[in-house]
Amino acid sequence: MRRERGPEESSRMDTQRLSIRGRILEPDDPALQEALAAVYETPERPRCLCVPGGVEMYVAFHCSYLAKRMPDTGSQHHPACPSFEPSPQQSGLG
Repeated sequence: MRRERGPEESSRMDTQRLSIRGRILEPDDPALQEALAAVYETPERPRCLCVPGGVEMYVAFHCSYLAKRMPDTGSQHHPACPSFEPSPQQSGLG
């Protein structure tokens, strides 16, 4: 039987939210590109807020700035997060 998500949980999973320099930004936020540019090529890391405490990401540039998951952290993201990837042991690839 599938459990229905409550309103707080549902909204948390519908979109990826990032914490950058203390600001919470969503993918459609007009300030996201500026915030990602500010931490690009610095040691600062955006955090994906799909789980309590967040997961560190890194910033890449491919025509625009993108927050991408750090290597080997896909399984630390919530399963509904776009950055989630099962661990090799869970996926049968390990």
